[in-house]
Amino acid sequence: MNNWVCPRCRKNLTFSRNYYRCVCGSRYEHIAEIPDLRIDCPSWIDTRRDFEKAIILYEKSLSMSLEDTIRTVYSSRDGWSKKRVELRTNQVMDAVDRRRLDLKTWLNPGLNAGGRFLDLGCGAGMLVAAAGAEGFEGMGIDVSMEWLVVARKLIEEWGSKPVLAAAMAECLPLEDGGLDNVISLDVIEHVGDMERYMVEIARVTRDNGAVLVTTPNRYSLTPEPHVFVWGVGLVPRRFQKSYVEWVSGKSYEYTKLLSFVEISSLFKRSLGSDYSISPGQISEVELESFSSLKRQCARIYNHFLTCPSIRSALLPISPYFVVHARKRRSAPGA
Repeated sequence: MNNWVCPRCRKNLTFSRNYYRCVCGSRYEHIAEIPDLRIDCPSWIDTRRDFEKAIILYEKSLSMSLEDTIRTVYSSRDGWSKKRVELRTNQVMDAVDRRRLDLKTWLNPGLNAGGRFLDLGCGAGMLVAAAGAEGFEGMGIDVSMEWLVVARKLIEEWGSKPVLAAAMAECLPLEDGGLDNVISLDVIEHVGDMERYMVEIARVTRDNGAVLVTTPNRYSLTPEPHVFVWGVGLVPRRFQKSYVEWVSGKSYEYTKLLSFVEISSLFKRSLGSDYSISPGQISEVELESFSSLKRQCARIYNHFLTCPSIRSALLPISPYFVVHARKRRSAPGA
């Protein structure tokens, strides 16, 4: 079944040996039948360079194990130590079992069992593989074709058929109202146009479909999770990039953390009032990389989340938000 439509005109695509084609005249390259449906949008990624790296990775992956394929991607990153590469490689290798548990616990509230399931920003495909193992019709979209090459291999090893595409979150190559569930973990803070991202999620989700989004909190008391700098959220937005570069020497392009008020406003405008926001728990996997003192503090925080009154008080300063929503027929995006 062809799941993809042209991101420009939303007509069905046909597949040939060399391209995915649309009646509007657009044609799209692919790697191992993973279509590159990315169109020009402001983005953190150089799509042409990413496509070239993905071709090289795919050719290498044909004679490599899944673990070595993942390790190859992480090893190419500037400044990464061997220890860090091995840590992240092992995390990905172990992640499908963790994601299966997540789908039965904190990801579960409100999901439509067994329905069409999109992981928007799927990365290495762990959640898509877990969804397939749990009886969902899983599919994944990511802005990085290189990671989709990894996802294809991982999903196949878990016994599912990979249904994957490279695309921009602001212009999804999907028909209107075709999805029962959309999950997007730690993606919204990196897209070029958050409003458009939310509109697209609303468009492709069916009436009464479930949406789940996670994102770090701008006003968390912890360091900014992408650059590990304290106090970024307290700095006015127009100065955040300069501040991060001054403190750490790192780039802060295409990263915009949201506050409780900002994420609430986005969901209300796109999906209506049927949503809830809760503080996110810090997982045991994350705790493994913490120092002893930081790990102890994080476990105290997790314990406080079990108390409803304290949990509510922690929400505005929690490390990240978990947003569960349901698209109603009367929602703005319906």
